Formats: sequence, C-alpha cells, structure tokens
Amino acid sequence: MILLMAAGGGAVSPPADPRPVVDDPLVMQMRPDGRRVGLVTIAADGSGDFTTFAAAIAHGQSLQAAALTAAGLGPLQMTPNFRCDYLVKPGAYTPAPGDWGGGIPPFSAFYAVDPTPGATTLRWGLEPSGGFWWEGIDIVNVDNNGAFDPKYAIHQHAGATSIITRCTLTNEAPAAGGYPTPIGMDGETGATHVMHDVEMSTGAYTNLHGLIGGTGPLAGMTIVYSQCRFPTGSLYFDTLNDADGTEMWVVGGSADTAGLKGDKSTLHLDPATVLARTTGSYAGHVKADGSPATGTTDGRTDWPVPTGGLSARDRAYYGM
Repeated sequence: MILLMAAGGGAVSPPADPRPVVDDPLVMQMRPDGRRVGLVTIAADGSGDFTTFAAAIAHGQSLQAAALTAAGLGPLQMTPNFRCDYLVKPGAYTPAPGDWGGGIPPFSAFYAVDPTPGATTLRWGLEPSGGFWWEGIDIVNVDNNGAFDPKYAIHQHAGATSIITRCTLTNEAPAAGGYPTPIGMDGETGATHVMHDVEMSTGAYTNLHGLIGGTGPLAGMTIVYSQCRFPTGSLYFDTLNDADGTEMWVVGGSADTAGLKGDKSTLHLDPATVLARTTGSYAGHVKADGSPATGTTDGRTDWPVPTGGLSARDRAYYGM
C-alpha cells in the first residue's frame, strides 16, 4: 500500500479508485493510469453530475483545458496525464439530434458503473480521438437517414492507444455511408487499437484501415481483436497501401471470417478462433500486378497487451 503524508505529518492512504472492479484481469491490466484531472458522473436519473453525455463531455473537456493552461501547455500538448474519467450509471442514453456530434476529446475514459452486460446503453455513435478507453457501455448507432455522422457505432480517429472492451456495438444507420458496419476508422498508421470482449451484431466487416497510397516505409498499425464475437462479418483491417507493416491479432472469439490486406502486413490468427469460413469476400485493395495484397499469416497468440491504457510504443513516447 502506498502511504501519503497528511499536513500534520501523519500517514494517510490514497483515495480509493472510483472505477468499478471487473472480473477480467486483462481489463484491469489495460485500464488507464497516469494522472486524472477530472472525474465526471453521468446518470440519466439525475443522481450524477450530468444527465447527458454532451454536457458531461463539455465539462470534462473544460477541466482538461484548465489543467493544460495551469501547466503552461496548449491544447496540442495533451498527454495521458491529462485524462478525464467518466463514470456512467445504468440506463439508456439517447441524445437529441443536434445536441452532440459524438466527438470524444483525447484521453477520455468511460466506465459503466454497473458491469452487468446490457445495463448501460448509448443510442448514438462516437467519434473518438486518441487515448480512448470505453468499457461496459453498449452502443447503438441510430438510423438518421444519412442526415449526419457518426456513420458507425464507433468511427475511430487513432493517435494514441485506443481500447474498447466489454460491450456490444450495433449500427442501425445503413444510409449514413457506413452501411451496418459496427466500427470504422479514419485512415491511420503508427497507433494501437484493441477490441477485447466485444460483440458486434450488424455488418459484414469492421471497416478499419490505414493510409491510402503509402509508398515509403510506414510505421504500421497494431490491431487486436481479443475474444471478440462477430457472427455476421469479418474481423478485418486494410492497410490501403503496400508499405505499411501492420500487425493484426485475432485471439479467440468467433466471426464469419478474419482478414488483413497489405503486402507488408502480418495476420496472427489464433487457431482457437472459431471462424465460419476461413476466407471471405471482404473488401480490400490489390497490388499493382492485380494479385491480392494479403501479407503473411501465422498462429501466434502472444498479442502485445497494453498496460495502463497505453501500448509499449506509446508508453515510451510519453515517457510513462
């Protein structure tokens, strides 16, 4: 136990972690650490700080901005030590159109207070930035007839490590440009994206992808699907170029298919993963000669588990 010194010189225990304890050691290992500059409770019944995600996130962002200013830093100098945590009480949350575009500031972490599956649902898609943690809150992207984004349950903008766990992703918005795809990504490279214990109930593939047309050696993404379930679709990533050395891990879980496109890419496919088909008709680019850009495949399962919310690469980058 770490002891702190009170003003009078006596030893005191640090405050208890307000985040719920769950029975998954991997989740507890991956949870963000570092300094928290804000703790905000969202409760639909009025028992928290705010009743809506929109108001809570606006407040959390102001706390992050104030902490950055106090440290003499600007908004582009955000690090994991300026994290804001959001505790979400059980209930169904449905923002009114126009209230909130689903944007999530960097280094924001969301936790369902009640870890019971299905107890907490957000009926709105998300547009997260880097340093994103999402735990225990189901997402249903509502059908908006193509009027506005988000077009997926999650449209990920990478940057720092992003981790999604213990939830279900559903997309009811086929006209928004995302079809019923549960999760998509802005073109990214050099970041880590982990999905652990996630159920995806709609769509034909995960629309995660890299940067189109890369020619020089790119850093590559680290994509992990750990114990995910996608009965209708492919656990999938497309580098969209043949210079990007992305590694994708599919460890356990089940899906219709799994696929990775990119000439320098590597798919680590756990033999224990249950696939309805070993190959599938998922979208993807081909090489200049017309041959499939499929990279290589092996059966490794030793995926690089983040600690404290960050991959090893990001921990080194931020000096944590």
